[in-house]
Amino acid sequence: MMEPALACAQGPDRERLEREIGVVRFCLVQLVSSANITEFLLTRDALHATEDRAQRQALLDRIEQLCHEELDNAAQAIPLVEADCRLGWHGEAYGPMITRELVEAKLAGLQEILQVHIPRLRGA
Repeated sequence: MMEPALACAQGPDRERLEREIGVVRFCLVQLVSSANITEFLLTRDALHATEDRAQRQALLDRIEQLCHEELDNAAQAIPLVEADCRLGWHGEAYGPMITRELVEAKLAGLQEILQVHIPRLRGA
């Protein structure tokens, strides 16, 4: 809803509006990530609780889909945290809790799940 105002904004007002739009986008990335993590954990727990082969395959399919969705979602955080030093800052930690390096580590972990763990579980 804020983006159409960019066409009217100029100078420092435009710069502030662009930064605030970045904050909104970053919040959306975090909310989607929270939902993906919650569903991933519930699905993983269901996977470990069942011995039904068809159900296990369906649950693995969903975990794989969630990992791909989170890869796309989390990657969107990188240009946002690089563009605005306020993003990822944690006041109680007196420093950033979300950085490019941490996001890249998360992406690498998701790739490991997709390339190592899911294939291993499909073979089990």
